Parts: sequence; structure tokens; C-alpha cells
Amino acid sequence: MKVSSQEPASVAPLRLPRRARLSRFASILALLPGAVPCVVALGILVPAYFSPTSGGYWSALNQAADRVPLIAIMNPSNGPSTSVNSNYTSAVNALRSAGGRVIGYVYSSYTARPLVDVKADIDRYHAFYTIDGFFVDEMTNDSDATHLAYYEELYQYIKAKRSSYLVVGNPGINTTASYLTRPTVDALVTFENNTGYPQYTPDPWTQTQPATAFSHLCYDVPTADTMTVLGIRLETNRTVQVGVLGTPGKYVLQASNDLTNWEGTATNVSPTGKFNFSDPGATNHPTRAYRTAQ
Repeated sequence: MKVSSQEPASVAPLRLPRRARLSRFASILALLPGAVPCVVALGILVPAYFSPTSGGYWSALNQAADRVPLIAIMNPSNGPSTSVNSNYTSAVNALRSAGGRVIGYVYSSYTARPLVDVKADIDRYHAFYTIDGFFVDEMTNDSDATHLAYYEELYQYIKAKRSSYLVVGNPGINTTASYLTRPTVDALVTFENNTGYPQYTPDPWTQTQPATAFSHLCYDVPTADTMTVLGIRLETNRTVQVGVLGTPGKYVLQASNDLTNWEGTATNVSPTGKFNFSDPGATNHPTRAYRTAQ
């Protein structure tokens, strides 16, 4: 998704094939075999393709980063631009101070973009800002050896800059395991769309990898009121409480042990959209994930 934020006075041309805005925060409950059950909290990946000087969006990110794990993708001009932007310097430093992380956007054009150009963008980010890694957009998702070699070289180049840099790749759809296991990235975006998420099915190989290795970008949600947020709490009697915050209406809580096969576990009609589900049988499973359907 090549989308760029610009300062109000800028007249640089934009590349705008797709828009991305975060639509949903997913929580996954992980129950560890042979151990005390615990809740594994995932986080939020935000395409922060907006100017630090307008809308107050970066300030909102600061507030969110104080409460949930958050990674923002900065994108001054479909990359780092050619010079330091002091407004971005302030915004990035403030978000990192609030507990968030920031990664820099670069695009690969499905390997059509010369590696030397992508590396130049990486060099500029590294020189201009104190960040935590990179977001590689327009990644291929096939088994072509030359494609894998392209991203592996890019990955090694980034890690040579700083071994702690996080590398997130974005094919935007299901992909082959080699991109993660070779590795060419540390994490993958395996869904990016404004429709079809309830029908999305992850590839079986993803079940053998940590949940933090994957991210989904659901965009073009009109308002926060249309989002459904799930919160998971483990009670002292080992019962799982799933809190729902959404819009008024009928909800069906669905649970899965593998993120592929889902079953309805409870139904509720809420006049407010705020209520709790209980799943006393959750601890019978080593892994349990939840979602709601309306």
C-alpha cells in the first residue's frame, strides 16, 4: 500500500493504490500445556500514513501505546524522503517515549524495484530517525527462488544495520512459509483488505508459528463505533471471561483451537454492545482464540 502523508505545503506527487486504516484489535488466548493458563496479549500495527502536524493522530497513538503494545509505520513520502523532517523526529521520539515502536515504510514493487533503491531508503531512515525497524510493502507471496533471494538480501542488509531492527513484510494475502522461516522477515501481514475478513482462513503452516509473527490490516472502517473490541480475562477459577465492546445487536461468540475451524459457543443480544461472555471449558484446550459474529 503506497500511501504517503505530506506536510500541508508539500506538492510532491503521491502514489495511492490502496488505503489502510486499522479496523479491529484481535485478542488471542493462549493456554500453555502443563503450566498455569495465561492470556497472551497481541498488539496493534498502525499504518500511520498521516502528517504529525495535523489531526492529532500521533498524539492518539501516544495514548494508545501507554495501554497496548503498538507499532506505528511511519511514511513521510512513500519512504523517508530526502531529508530529515523535524516534525517526524518529534513524533517518532514521543511515541517511542510513550512505549510504542516505530518502523519505516519502504516499497519493493514485488521485486521489480531495484534493491539498491530500497537499500537507499533504508539508509536514509537509519540516518534520519531513531526507529525500531522496517515495513517492506508489496512483497511477493510465491515460491520463486529469485524473489526469496531478493527479500533475504534485504533482510540481511537491515539486520547488518542493527540486529534488533524488526522487519515486517506485506504480501497482504496468504503466503508460503519460506518467507518467514528462511528468514526474509520477522513478521508477515497475511491479510490486507476492506472486505472478506470474516471469511478469511489462514494457511495451516501458520499454526506452527508464534501469533506475533502475523498481522492483519482491515481498512476503510468508517468510524470507531463500527469496530468490535474483544478483551480476555482469566478468572481465579480458571474460567475465561471474554468482554465485548461494540455496537448494539445480536452477537455470536465463536471459538477456535487452530484459527481455521470456528464454533459458536454463546449468543447474546445486547442493547448497548457492551457485555461479557464466559467460556468455562477454555482450559481444556492448549490454545483458544475468540471472535464475534453479528
